Amino acid sequence: MSSTKERLRFAMFDDLCLLREVLAINPYEDSIRWKDVLAAVIKVTSKKFTLRAIKEHLQYILMLWAKEDRDNLRNVGLQYLRKKQLYDRTLKEKEIQMENRKISCEERKIE
Repeated sequence: MSSTKERLRFAMFDDLCLLREVLAINPYEDSIRWKDVLAAVIKVTSKKFTLRAIKEHLQYILMLWAKEDRDNLRNVGLQYLRKKQLYDRTLKEKEIQMENRKISCEERKIE
């Protein structure tokens, strides 16, 4: 019997679930919330993803989207459009939080 774990793969449904949960919970605002994102994704997908796996996969799919690599995003009609909206909103939210952190750091330097 092998001691290696079976590798879990993200399907289109899993991607959409992950994006929805990231938007709803916003772990970029408070990194503790990543655990809530993980719990929600596991509950909906019934797959035992790790925290590292969902963080890395989110970065990967956002990177693909930023490069507009439509072929790798499995262009599939309505699901594609939903995914596009979620990517765009997630990227925007991440950029807002990064900018807020930058401003906060700059304000601390001034004081």
